[in-house]
Amino acid sequence: QFADPIVAEATLSFLILNKEKILSSFPGLLPQ
Repeated sequence: QFADPIVAEATLSFLILNKEKILSSFPGLLPQ
């Protein structure tokens, strides 16, 4: 659990951006 909503939101946004980067860089790693 995150005590600070701002930190939680920033972390979530960071993970989403990384997911997009990973998916665009390595599309073959995930089933289409």
